[in-house]
Amino acid sequence: MGLVQDASSPATSISVQSVQGNTCPSFDPPDNPLFLSMWAADAQPGSGVATPTAASTPSQTWTRDGYDYRDTGTPTVDGQAGIWSASAVGPVSSTTITITNQAPSGFRDAAQRVMVFTGHDPSNPIGATKGNRQNSGSSISDSITATVTGSWGFMVLCDWNQGDPTGWTEGAGQEIIEKGLTFGTSYAFIQRTSPDGVNSTTIDFSITGLPTGGQYHWVIVEVLPDLTAVDFISVSTDVMLEPGQALF
Repeated sequence: MGLVQDASSPATSISVQSVQGNTCPSFDPPDNPLFLSMWAADAQPGSGVATPTAASTPSQTWTRDGYDYRDTGTPTVDGQAGIWSASAVGPVSSTTITITNQAPSGFRDAAQRVMVFTGHDPSNPIGATKGNRQNSGSSISDSITATVTGSWGFMVLCDWNQGDPTGWTEGAGQEIIEKGLTFGTSYAFIQRTSPDGVNSTTIDFSITGLPTGGQYHWVIVEVLPDLTAVDFISVSTDVMLEPGQALF
């Protein structure tokens, strides 16, 4: 069957500057779901921030799959982006995801998009991951290498300078799920149009039309399908019997 993005995936949540947590709308997921939380956020300029955390109600075990901010590499640019995942077992209802940003008040605004999946690998749902950043420039291009065939690539992009995202345009084979502005950042959530990962080849992402002077952070992850799942096909066969012959 492969990976399926479930219709219960809630709308994007925007947190205000005076509130640490970014809480998505409540939703009713299917049994045995995978949750993927993509998060783009402001950050106090000129210094690092405490590592944000993810939690949910009912409680799930969350993994930080990718996180990029000013102190995780060069060039040094403000802002932050992250992706977390949790693979639940059994029925889960009225789930609420909370991302807590430990930045000081006034630098907490963020956008969060929670995606809900079925058909994922229940024991190892996330494959390749990557965080990266860029200072200015009119385009971004990056990729990860797929670890299995049939995987699905996702990307969250943050511009700390709050440049107008209207002109942001995705490359071939990609889809911007949503782009917009918070109180202090611009953001985009991007996916490959379909689960088109091929083992040992690249999963590509590119965005053009960026305003000059942006300060960008992004994270890319690979969501893995359940390779042990088997689709059973029932085949009906007409058999001509001789008189007196029995079919067992």
